[in-house]
Amino acid sequence: MKLPRPLLVALLVLSLIVVPSKADLDDFFNGFGFHFRHGRQQQQQQEQQEQQAQGNDNQDPPGAQVNEPRGSYIAGAYGMGGSPPPPQAVIIPDPAVQPAEPADFKPAQMVITNNLGGLSVGFYDRSCPNAEKIVADWLAELIKTNPSAPANIIRLAFHDCAVGGCDASILLDSIGQGDKVEKGSIFNGMSLKGADLIDDLKMRLEEECPQTVSCADAIAFSANEAMAIAGGVRQRPLGGRRDALNSLATAADQNLASPTATIDQMSAIFRRLGFNQEEMVVLLGAHSVGTAHCDLFMDRVYNFRNTQKPDPVLPLPYVEDLRRLCANPGTPQFRNPNVNFDETPYALDNRYFKNLVQNKALLLSDSSLKDDPRTGPTVRQMAEDDTLFPKRFAELFTKMTTFNVLTGLLGEVRKTCRSTNN
Repeated sequence: MKLPRPLLVALLVLSLIVVPSKADLDDFFNGFGFHFRHGRQQQQQQEQQEQQAQGNDNQDPPGAQVNEPRGSYIAGAYGMGGSPPPPQAVIIPDPAVQPAEPADFKPAQMVITNNLGGLSVGFYDRSCPNAEKIVADWLAELIKTNPSAPANIIRLAFHDCAVGGCDASILLDSIGQGDKVEKGSIFNGMSLKGADLIDDLKMRLEEECPQTVSCADAIAFSANEAMAIAGGVRQRPLGGRRDALNSLATAADQNLASPTATIDQMSAIFRRLGFNQEEMVVLLGAHSVGTAHCDLFMDRVYNFRNTQKPDPVLPLPYVEDLRRLCANPGTPQFRNPNVNFDETPYALDNRYFKNLVQNKALLLSDSSLKDDPRTGPTVRQMAEDDTLFPKRFAELFTKMTTFNVLTGLLGEVRKTCRSTNN
């Protein structure tokens, strides 16, 4: 039988069609699904960024309090227990990249990370756009009459972050239950300065943007600016911290080191904050600025371990200098003055480490760093390179100020830093 011409053409076309296998079909649809999901992820990312921008304009109403686990850059958790904040490109040191031994130390690798416990650069760009400028102008004006202010603020920030997290708990005068607050700890007390300075800064921020910038961020922002003024590498601060509702002296007693602490004791404290021993040594370089009262080290000068002699480690000329500064111990004439940690008390430089190498350390805890094999190599490395310490300190100081922060709806934004809102 002769088939019609149109039918022959149709049969020829069908013979050329290749029927795909099941595997081919699976690959096709999986590929389509990937591109669909990828496009949806980009859309969701854009929506999250828009929501964050709106969120900074519409902060939580005064008094909003939720007692939930904190966010922590160190621990890698998030304040609300959910997804991480929208991506915010910030260069910070990777805590996972650590040298095996201090002798093998190399500057930490730098990574782009969004795991900041809810913190971000430019957090107040919309809700209080002048916040960072207010802090910078305030501190620039302050140091004209109070050149010790940067050192006091840097120390205040560390004492705040080391006790439960960077949450301004150190600024509270009372908590209502009658318990002694962190200010009353033997490790703070009269020797801790800077709280009154933050009161003044907070007042200026409140005048510009009422109940918007937290006391915790006021500490962190001013400490960041103080570090830059003193010689650290300047960087824009991370914002978004909220203020604690509680403060306990007992917590400070357990988490701050004494002037006679051993390497093991200090290492345990810094380990809880997420720092290894190399990082601990660098952060202790904050003693490059500031002073210490004579009573914190005077036994090393006059009666080391009840020997009626100075610490044999101290060079004799250094002992004589300290005796002139800390004269008349045990008499009514003794004034317990402040003594500079090094010859450049307003500069965040490596002079502190150079003095350690020469056994010229005020505190016994600092003196032990040079000769311990776990910390000595880092001390010498910082002493030998004038540019390394300011850069390394800035990296680690940023990391420290992200420790165990309150974000989102946790805590509150205080109206005044000395008391909670309720």
